[in-house]
Amino acid sequence: MLMERMNEMNESTKSLARALVLEEAALRAKEDEHIIKLFDRKLHNIEKYLTSLIEQTADKLRIEFDQKLKDLSDEFKEFIIWTINTFSDVRTEAEEFKNEYYARSFAEYLMNMAFQAETGQAFMEIKQQFAVIDSDLEDIEKLVKEEAEERQKQD
Repeated sequence: MLMERMNEMNESTKSLARALVLEEAALRAKEDEHIIKLFDRKLHNIEKYLTSLIEQTADKLRIEFDQKLKDLSDEFKEFIIWTINTFSDVRTEAEEFKNEYYARSFAEYLMNMAFQAETGQAFMEIKQQFAVIDSDLEDIEKLVKEEAEERQKQD
């Protein structure tokens, strides 16, 4: 009986030890579960913080990008206006040069025509002078012949 009692006590102690181990394991499991929940919350908070930080940085970069894009667009528009104005100035200068060239060419043409007209007129006057001189020479020749004939007749 004593042995039985000891066996019962031993079994009881083992049961008690098992119950304590199970209770301790349950407590550890609860604590582990609590720690896991805390880690989950902290991870969730860190994830929210990082997501927020990434979104803020992305928004900031988007705003900077939009501003730089707008600035580049404005600069490009200014460049287009400058280019159009420059081409307009070049076209105006080319037209002025063309007009001056045509005016010079026309002036040279008129001068050539005037010179040719003056030269032609001068040749006509010289021709008329030669015609007058020829007729005078013919008249003189006739007079000289007549005089020579008269001298011959007188001789």
